[in-house]
Amino acid sequence: MPLNGIDPFGGLDKLFSADHLRSRTFARLFFVSALLCLAMIPPLTGLVDIEHSPTWQRLLWSPVVLGGAPGALFIWSGMLVFWMRLDRSDRWTKRGCFLVLLIGFWYGACLYYFFVYLPQWTQWRRSEA
Repeated sequence: MPLNGIDPFGGLDKLFSADHLRSRTFARLFFVSALLCLAMIPPLTGLVDIEHSPTWQRLLWSPVVLGGAPGALFIWSGMLVFWMRLDRSDRWTKRGCFLVLLIGFWYGACLYYFFVYLPQWTQWRRSEA
């Protein structure tokens, strides 16, 4: 069985091309995903007990919980591809960011988005203008 066609990232590099990662649309989607991930902290840590909450509170938390899982996967995979392809940080910073992405999962990806991706994205936007 030939192994030359195996992609360890399952085609993520096709979904997250350099043009996509630099686009305003993806930057906004990453922002919404980051907010959803951060909003999921209270239900996941038990600070908010959705199971025993009134119906109106469950309705308020439903979009957060339903959107949080795909949002977490989206931001984590997007930031991982950005780290591999476009991150212009120095060697030691990239190594530290890799650990943040690897150990922190989606929360690490949120940190990476705000502190690495967003500043580099704004530099691209300024250089294009």
